[in-house]
Amino acid sequence: AELGEQVHMVLFLVMVVFLLQAVAMARFGENTQRKWHLWEARPLLNAFDEANGYRAFRSTYHQAVRKTSFTSHLVSRTEEKV
Repeated sequence: AELGEQVHMVLFLVMVVFLLQAVAMARFGENTQRKWHLWEARPLLNAFDEANGYRAFRSTYHQAVRKTSFTSHLVSRTEEKV
């Protein structure tokens, strides 16, 4: 009888751990989805860039050494405008 209780408690603990993992992953997914939605909704170029012949955009590209750093420059550049 005691062994049966221990088995049930361990199974219940495993079930609770899986449930907590599922909730944490769902929240992480919602936060990521919200962030990506904001990034997609925000224009990369604006009227100021068009009026200046995309000079700031080109300088951001030329400052970047690698493609990944170009992406990080664009992200930081769009965060400054907010």
